[in-house]
Amino acid sequence: MSLPESIHWLSSASPMNENLQLAFAQFAISQGMLALELPDSDIAKIAVHPFPDTQRHTWSIDPAFLQTPAPQVTHIAGARRYELGSGNTKIRLDLAGASVSVIQNDAVILQSPDTGAFSINADGSLSWRILLEPSDVVLGTGQRTGPLNQRGKKRLLWSADAEPDHSEKTDPMHQIASWVMIVRNGNTFGVFFDSPWRATLDIGATDPNVLTYTTTGTDITAYVCCGPTPAAALEQYTRVTGRPPLFPRWSLGNQQSRWSYMSAAEFEEVGARFRAEHIPCDALYLDIDYMRGFRDFTWDEQAFPDFSQMLQRLRADGFHVVTIIDPGIKVDPEYSAFQEGTQRQYFIKNADGTDFTGWVWPGLSVWTDFSQSAARRWWSNLHKPLFDAGVSGIWDDMNEPSQAGMYAPSDVQLTYGETLPQDAVCKNDDDPISFAEFHNAYGLTMTQATYEAFTMLRPKERPFVLSRSAASGSQRYTAVWNGDNSSIWEHIGMGITMNIGLGLSGFAFTGFDIGGFNKFAEPEMLTRFTQAGVCMPLCRNHAAKFSRKQEPWAFGEPYTSIIRRAIEFRYSLLPLYVSLLKQAHDTGAPIIRPIWWNEPQNKDLLAVNDEFLIGDSILAAPVTQRGATNRRIVFPSGEWFDAATNEVYIGNSVSEYPVTLDTLPIFIKAGSIIPFAPVIQHTGLAYTEPLELRIFIGETTAQARLQLWDDTDAADISDPETYAVYTVEAQAANGAVAVAMQQTQGTMNFRYPGVHCTVVRPGKAGPFSEIKQMHTRRQEFMVVFE
Repeated sequence: MSLPESIHWLSSASPMNENLQLAFAQFAISQGMLALELPDSDIAKIAVHPFPDTQRHTWSIDPAFLQTPAPQVTHIAGARRYELGSGNTKIRLDLAGASVSVIQNDAVILQSPDTGAFSINADGSLSWRILLEPSDVVLGTGQRTGPLNQRGKKRLLWSADAEPDHSEKTDPMHQIASWVMIVRNGNTFGVFFDSPWRATLDIGATDPNVLTYTTTGTDITAYVCCGPTPAAALEQYTRVTGRPPLFPRWSLGNQQSRWSYMSAAEFEEVGARFRAEHIPCDALYLDIDYMRGFRDFTWDEQAFPDFSQMLQRLRADGFHVVTIIDPGIKVDPEYSAFQEGTQRQYFIKNADGTDFTGWVWPGLSVWTDFSQSAARRWWSNLHKPLFDAGVSGIWDDMNEPSQAGMYAPSDVQLTYGETLPQDAVCKNDDDPISFAEFHNAYGLTMTQATYEAFTMLRPKERPFVLSRSAASGSQRYTAVWNGDNSSIWEHIGMGITMNIGLGLSGFAFTGFDIGGFNKFAEPEMLTRFTQAGVCMPLCRNHAAKFSRKQEPWAFGEPYTSIIRRAIEFRYSLLPLYVSLLKQAHDTGAPIIRPIWWNEPQNKDLLAVNDEFLIGDSILAAPVTQRGATNRRIVFPSGEWFDAATNEVYIGNSVSEYPVTLDTLPIFIKAGSIIPFAPVIQHTGLAYTEPLELRIFIGETTAQARLQLWDDTDAADISDPETYAVYTVEAQAANGAVAVAMQQTQGTMNFRYPGVHCTVVRPGKAGPFSEIKQMHTRRQEFMVVFE
C-alpha cells in the first residue's frame, strides 16, 4: 500500500452520541483508507480499511467505552509527516512510507517498519507489522500452554476445543485474546486488535525483530494502550473491552464438580460428605447427565425426581448449585426449545437457508444464532425453569462452539473439537455474516445472553456465569476455566502459567480443574493440584465420568486432612479475594499477578512462570513436582515473611525451600497488612470470631496499609448501605508500631464480631520474627504496640 501526497482531516460526531465530538485523521490509500484516532488521552486507535465498502463488526468493545468523551486533540500536517496528539500521546504518520508510530512522553513506544507496515497478502489476508526491540518481552494473547513470554511464538487467534492432553506445543486453546502486552526496558504498553475473524500473531517467529498481525477479515483495527506500567496498560485495555462484574461472594469459595453426578441421591451425598468431613464448600455442579436426554433447560425427572426440593435442601445446607448448558439444541419436534427456535429462525443456517445440523451430546443438533439480539433475549428467558427451581449459576460449555461425535452414527466422522462450517450463515440482526466472522464471538455472545438471563429474571442477584470459550470482551459477562486438562503432573505448573497469562489478557476470574479432568489422579497429585488451585481466583475440583473419584476425601488420610487445610487457607483469605475482585471490577487488574508486576524492569523476574502474586503482597509458589523435597523460589525485591514460620527472606534472591506434602509455600511482603478471616464451612454462615489483621513490618519498611472492600452481595452497590471500605494503616517508629483502622466509605455493618491485630516484624535474636497481638470488638480503633 502507498499513500498519496494529499491528506484529509475530519472532525465528526460519533455515531453513538451526536454530542460527542471525535477528532481523527483519515487518509486515502491505494485500496481504501487509513484512519488515526485518539479515543482517549492514553489510547491510540489505528485502522486500515482496504475494502471500504465492507461493514466491520465487533463484539469486543465495551459499549460504555463508546460513550467516553473524546479528549482535546491537536493535529500537525507537514510535507513528510502528520501528527495527531492529545496530552502526552501522539500518533505519527510518515507520509512517504506509510510508517505509523505511537509516542508517549516524547518516546516512541510503537513503531512500524519504514516500508511495508501494512500489506494485502496473496491469499487476500491483511497484515500489519510492528517492530520489536531485542529486550522486548511479549505477553497476553489469552490462554496459552507455554511460558508467559510469547516471544518467538506464532499464535492462532481462534477459539478451539483443545484435547485434554495438551502440551506446550498445543495451539490454540479455548480462550483467546487478540491482545499483546509488551514490556520494554521496564515500561509496558499493549496492542489490542479488534476483530472476530481468524487471525495469527507472529511474535518474532519469522523475523525476530517484527511482530506481525495477520487477519482473514476485511480490516485491521488496533488500539494501542500506552501504559507505561502493566497496571496502566491493563486498565486501558479493559477500559476498551470491559471489566468483570462483581460476582457473588459464594463463587469465591470452594466448588465441586464432576461429569457427572448421576442422581439426586449421589449429588446430595456429596454435599453431606463435605459437611461431615468439615471441608468448606460453597458450590456443587451438575454436568450434562442431569438433563433429560441432554436437552438444555430440562432435568431428568427419574434421576432427579424432586429437583427443586433437592436444590432447596442443598441451599439450606449452604450449597449453591451450578448447572451446565451447551449451545447445541437437540433436533426433536417435541422439544419446546427446538420448536420455538425453529419457528423464530433463531438457529445458524447453511448457505442455502436451511438450519445447519451437526452432532453433539444430544445427537443431531442445531446451534442458536447468538448474533441476533432477539435470539439472545429468547435464550435468556429459556433459563427461567432452572432459575425458578433454584439454580444459582450457569456453566456454558462446548461454546467454541464444538461438535462431538460420541452420540453420532458410526458413519459420521468428526475430528476432535470440530466446529461449525465457516460458510454457515448468521443473521446478525438482518446484516447477515458468515460463521467465519462470528466464530470467535460465539462464546462471548452466548455468555452475554446467559448473563442477561440473570439481569432479566433475577435483577436483585449477582450473576455467576462460567464459560469455556472466551474472546476479548468476554470478561464483561463471565468467569473462565482452562477447559479439559488431565491428571498429569505437567498440568499443575501449566495451569499456573495459563492463569497468570489469562490475567494479563484481561480475564481476572480464572481457574483450572483441580485434580485434572482427564485420566486418573493420584493422591499426591490431587494434593498438589489442590494447593495450587486454592490460590486461583476460581477454585473448582472437576473430573471426567470415566476417571476415578477425586473429591477431597477420595484417597483418605493423610491426604484428606492436608487438602482440608489447603481449602481452609483459601477461606481464611476470602476477605482479600473479595477486595481483589472489586479491584478487578474497577481497574481490570488481575487477581493473581506475575511476580514482576510491580517491577517489570527486573529481567530475572520476567523469566519466572510458576510463581505468582495474590494481589500485590502475597507470593505463592505451589509445588508442582512429584516427590518434591525442595522448591526453588525466586523472591522479588523487599522482605518476605514465610506465612508458616514468619522467617524472613530477603528479596532479589533465590532459595531452595524445603517442602513436605503438607507445604504450600506462601510468603507475605513486609509493608503489608493481610486480612485473615475465621474459617467457616460456607460463605452463608455468620462469623462468630474476629477478623485477624496481620501486619508485617520489615527492617527497612516502616509503614503498611490496607484498603479492604466488603459488600452485601447486592446487585446494585450505589446504596452506601450495601458496602463498606475499611482503611488500615500501620506506622513503626522508635521501636513501637501504631495501628489504626477506620471505615472510610459505605455504611454496611461490620461482618465480624471484632478485630484481632497481629504485628509481625523481624526478631532481634535470629531469622524468626517477634509477634505482638491485640483484640478489639470495634472495627474502628487506634492502638500502639510497644
